[in-house]
Amino acid sequence: REQVTTMNWLQQNGKHAVVKEEWEQQQKTRRRSAADCEKEDAEIAKEVDEELEREIQFFEMSTRNKISLQQAKNAELKKEVELAEATVAELKRELASRIDFTRQMAHKQISKRPRLA
Repeated sequence: REQVTTMNWLQQNGKHAVVKEEWEQQQKTRRRSAADCEKEDAEIAKEVDEELEREIQFFEMSTRNKISLQQAKNAELKKEVELAEATVAELKRELASRIDFTRQMAHKQISKRPRLA
């Protein structure tokens, strides 16, 4: 009987030791898993930050290119406007000259007419 009781005691304590060891192993695994998760989260956050940075840089570059193109178009349009203004000024001078010439001719014609007394 004593032997059976000792055997039972050893078996129970042995089971407790195994259970305790398994529990400790699980705790280590959980701690490791939490650390792994934190590491994975940090890696994912880093990847997201890098991707966002690439997108921001692309957007900035794209925006700078659009601004440069618009500035070039604006410069071209400004030249066209200046040319048009110069053309208008030249046409105004020519028109004024023609009007002046027409007036002079009209005055000559009027002065050649006999006057009524």
